[in-house]
Amino acid sequence: MSKSTVMRKWRERGLRKGCELALANVGLLILLMGAGARTQQLALEEQAAGGQQAAPKPLTLMSGNSSLAEWHSVEVESMLLAKGSAGATTAADASSEEVFSTSTAEPVRITQPPLKRPSFLDHAHLHPPDGQRRYGPYFEDGLGPFNVTARVGSTVLLDCRIGMLQDKTVTWIQRKEDSIHLLTVGKQAYSNDARFSLNFRYPNNWRLQILFVSRRDEATYECQVATHPPRVLQVKLRVSAPELHILDEHGHAVWDRYYKVGSRVELLCEASRVQESPSTVEWRQAGVSLAAVAKNHSRPELSVTSGTLVGKDTVRTVLTLQRARKEDSGNYTCVVADIAEATVTVHILNGELPAAVQHGTSGQAPVTPLLGVLVILSHLVVTCQSR
Repeated sequence: MSKSTVMRKWRERGLRKGCELALANVGLLILLMGAGARTQQLALEEQAAGGQQAAPKPLTLMSGNSSLAEWHSVEVESMLLAKGSAGATTAADASSEEVFSTSTAEPVRITQPPLKRPSFLDHAHLHPPDGQRRYGPYFEDGLGPFNVTARVGSTVLLDCRIGMLQDKTVTWIQRKEDSIHLLTVGKQAYSNDARFSLNFRYPNNWRLQILFVSRRDEATYECQVATHPPRVLQVKLRVSAPELHILDEHGHAVWDRYYKVGSRVELLCEASRVQESPSTVEWRQAGVSLAAVAKNHSRPELSVTSGTLVGKDTVRTVLTLQRARKEDSGNYTCVVADIAEATVTVHILNGELPAAVQHGTSGQAPVTPLLGVLVILSHLVVTCQSR
């Protein structure tokens, strides 16, 4: 039964009770008026006989309605004043006058207890827009899901503000398409990865902290309250990182590069989506900054340009070897603030397979027939193995 139907029935029931009570009170009032008139007539008769009339007592009647299971008190006080002369009025006129004289006394009081509202209203509760009940734990910011973007290597704090938690337990889990990991229970960390911990903020923020965020941390994180059923807040974490490309002299992306001794080597690193300073984009070899090496002139053939901003968030830096030596072979890495990197392997050859070596001044060397046969043969081998 709907709330509006219950209220309508209560109103109809109240109207019926009021009508029954009014009819009962009217009947009682008529009886009392008759009793008062009779009392006045007897007093006049006694006065005429020379007797002294005693003051009438207030008349109090109780009316009960068993069908209502309630008692209503009706108190009527009549003040009858004796007249000096019995012949001034007739018995009927005296009765009428005395009845109307009661209007100057205390009025008739009808007391009735107020109607009690339906019991279901006593247990009604307000609900927030997200459907959570205010008499139990609820998320102050809603159920989500919320989207959070973080940079690789940064520290992330995922908020979970809970009102009216009482004695319930809060847990954080990491949910991916193929796995679920329990991270924290209460204020205790349960993950094998020490980068995850609970960083509670008074009075009610059960926030999850992730140190040195990496791309593998992209997932959906759930803050759960141990109710029945559990209440869950979802936060989707996206991790952004710069994109790096190493290009050769012709603007082609390379991962391995072959040069002849004495050739000019030029490698360009292009980093996009860079929010850091352009100076954080640099060339390194074996963890050593090549810009610092070029600055102290320990390798005269080496030169490195500082990072140059060429777009809204794109930085370029160029590594150059004027006359490559055999000792210059190795891995060269382009790094962005230790959060992203790309590596190219440089091979400096002493004249072996001269046709396959890139000369810095003459561009791509022509392919010999033997090398062409080897390329075709390798292609056939890969094709056959795939089948």
